[in-house]
Amino acid sequence: MSLGLNKFVFIFLASSLAMCVGCKDDAKGKNSVGTTTAELVQQSQPRVGLVDMQRLSESLGISNQLDQKRQKLQQAWQRVDIDTRKKFESTLEGFGGDPAKLTEDQKAELQKLQLDRNRKLAQVEKENTTAMQETSRWLRRVLAEKTKGPISAVGNDLGFDLILIRSAGQVAFARAGVDVTDKVLQRAGLSVGAGNGEGQGIDASTEQKEETSN
Repeated sequence: MSLGLNKFVFIFLASSLAMCVGCKDDAKGKNSVGTTTAELVQQSQPRVGLVDMQRLSESLGISNQLDQKRQKLQQAWQRVDIDTRKKFESTLEGFGGDPAKLTEDQKAELQKLQLDRNRKLAQVEKENTTAMQETSRWLRRVLAEKTKGPISAVGNDLGFDLILIRSAGQVAFARAGVDVTDKVLQRAGLSVGAGNGEGQGIDASTEQKEETSN
């Protein structure tokens, strides 16, 4: 009886020891093939990069093109504003220049001029808004076409699974090396320091053809 009990105790202790050894392996996070949990997590995590499209736009001269278009349209609005105001003021001066001494017919004439002025300014404003929207859409397509190849090439070279567009105020933290904008600029044949609106620019004739087609 004593011999059988001792044999049972020995088997129990051996089994417990084997289980403890297994516990140590589990504590290290290893699986059956010896890979740690941390290694598995690291292998399964996708590599994500960021690219600053605003910098690319500035370096390509696209932002500058958009600013020039906006200034051109603003100047067109200002010309209409000046011309219609001068016409109103000259008519008022022809009536004596004193609004308090105007006849009813003169008041009606000036009111008609003011309404015509408002209508023309509103029409120019509407045309400018449409033109800016069309130009903006076209320039976005140009930006996408010019950067698609370089972004894909950089992503493949660095082994990224995903490259996201970086927007101002939307990225709280990015580890060094995640932002690949400089590398994309280099791939596109642009200077890394570019971004002052003096990039390659867009052919004005191409822009005119695009707007005409629309």
